[in-house]
Formats: sequence, C-alpha cells, structure tokens
Amino acid sequence: MITDKSLKGGVPLGELMDLRYNNDNESAKKNNKPRANPFPICSFCLGTKEYNREKNPEDLISCADCGSSGHPSCLKFSPELTAHVKTLRWQCIECKTCSACQDQGKNADNMLFCDSCDRGFHMECCDPPLSRMPK
Repeated sequence: MITDKSLKGGVPLGELMDLRYNNDNESAKKNNKPRANPFPICSFCLGTKEYNREKNPEDLISCADCGSSGHPSCLKFSPELTAHVKTLRWQCIECKTCSACQDQGKNADNMLFCDSCDRGFHMECCDPPLSRMPK
C-alpha cells in the first residue's frame, strides 16, 4: 500500500495527491464528465443507507464511473478515509484507474491503492518506480 511518505522531491504524497484532487476536480468540471447514477444498495451486504450489515444507518459511497455503491464499513474504510473519499470522484475496484497515467488495463495486477485516499497507482508510475509490492 502507498502511504503518506515522501515519494517525489521530498514532497509528501498527501500534498501531491491534494494537488491531483484539485486538478481532477477542475478537469471533471471542464470536461463535464458525468457521474453515474448511484445504485442505492450496498454491493457487499445488500443493505441501503437505512441499514448496513450491523442494521445501523450508514451512508453509501458510490463509484463515479459505474454507480456501484458500498457502505464504508463494508469497504473497511476508516472514518478519515471515508471523509476524504467523499470529497473525490471515487472509483470502485472494477473501475479503478491509475491516478498517474489514467490507464485501467495496463498491468492491473501491479496496481497499488493509497491508504489515505483509495486512489490507484501502478508500481511503475510511482516516482521513483517500485520494483516490488510494499508490505
């Protein structure tokens, strides 16, 4: 997993990602890229926002590309990750693209997921490129 460690020129990954989020949001606004209609049922527990697998109310997070939804608890997201993901154009595991090269299919087995934002990155797209999966 990629964490909030320095990857490029001493700049923490979190700061780099904040820049990317701003660019992603501006790009989405300029391109008017439509968001998929959210599916109102959790893909994991089949609950709704009225109840999750523990029978408690919980909002759903929905994929911007396909509309697939999940409870943060079903996705095993921390409260911090949930809050951060809600501010992004989030993608489910099936739609996830590399945030660096924007490619989905290329080397999907070597896709890493950021613990701070759940964005995907190919190992070779990191700077410097990674030759093996982090522990």
